[in-house]
Amino acid sequence: MAYVSPYYFAILSGKAKKLISERPHCHTLSSVNKEETRLVTGEEGDAAGGHWIRFTLLVNTEDGVIADAAYQVFGPASLVLLAEVICKICRRKNYDQARRIGVPLLFKEMDLDEKKAPDEMFTGANSCLFALEGALDACYDIELPSDYIQTPLPVDISSLGDINWKACSLAERKGIISTLIEEQIQPYVSLDEGRVELYDLSEKDEVTVQYAGACTTCHAASGSTLSAIEQILRTHLSDTIRVRIYLPASSPS
Repeated sequence: MAYVSPYYFAILSGKAKKLISERPHCHTLSSVNKEETRLVTGEEGDAAGGHWIRFTLLVNTEDGVIADAAYQVFGPASLVLLAEVICKICRRKNYDQARRIGVPLLFKEMDLDEKKAPDEMFTGANSCLFALEGALDACYDIELPSDYIQTPLPVDISSLGDINWKACSLAERKGIISTLIEEQIQPYVSLDEGRVELYDLSEKDEVTVQYAGACTTCHAASGSTLSAIEQILRTHLSDTIRVRIYLPASSPS
């Protein structure tokens, strides 16, 4: 007797099931008759093979912001769900933010554990990201605003509950920052196969982060990534927070 795995629809969250059922972004976009907009498309797969996805993005040529996003799809329900998630994330983000969408973020938005996901979800995710990249390739000549900082996508700290930062002890503050970094910031930062961790927190709200992994001296260890982390912590926790990077002293040769 052959064993048949249960259909994965049962493991999806209510939010994911609603996206599949309603499909708010499954349509086509018409070019808006405005000089400051551009309609771009990207596709991946083969309809004849039963696996095809096309994204259409309406992009503002003045600031690179994606005003609207839609898709057309021919394939399994997982492909529909992933396309919906990508369109939902992309809207009101600029093309630089959109290009940093990755598989971990998609699964996070679906409230789906990667370890429990079937293989076709990963196949669909890769197809969708390739199609999205194809559309974004037509946007790189658009100049981003001079004050734009490469921040991660907006984070959701609702899981942490109501936070009274001033009333928290130092240990509680460390726990909150560690959780925020691990759950909300880590999926968005690119650290050359590394990761970012809380190293220390002073009584004066000086946060020291440490990069671990492939390297600790690459460009990702400073500049825009550090600014993004500080901006998120200051926005969601306290404007007294300052962030700096910890770099271990080199061992004597």
